Amino acid sequence: MGHEQIFDPSDLRCALEKGQFVPYFQPLVVLATGKLYGFEVLARWKHPELGIISPEIFIPMAEKNGLIGELSSQVMRAAFGARALHGGGFRLAFNISPLQLQDLTLPRHIRQIAENAGFPLELATVEITESAIAEDLTAAYRRI
Repeated sequence: MGHEQIFDPSDLRCALEKGQFVPYFQPLVVLATGKLYGFEVLARWKHPELGIISPEIFIPMAEKNGLIGELSSQVMRAAFGARALHGGGFRLAFNISPLQLQDLTLPRHIRQIAENAGFPLELATVEITESAIAEDLTAAYRRI
């Protein structure tokens, strides 16, 4: 039985309340030099009994149930707050759900999370999937 069959929206809400969504930092390296220049921040669900739950399981559920913004915020707060990254000049890249592009307050919200953590916003990158832009190019452009 896959995990998607044992979770429901209340499990996701509970996990959010308990802070179980955590950032995983995938290194970004300059191939020519081998030098580390930042990290892509990936969301993972650190379930207390089942271990790490794949985003392929919880992201669609979060999108479907209107929890993707809260989930992303939780992961961003933890990533921006990772003290080991401060002062190192490392870039952080975040993936944004196509649904989040509908939120006109998204840029302000990301800026506020970074500022609250003392993370320089110029070192943050928001990655937007092609499908998000293709759905409504004009709206995506305004938010970018």
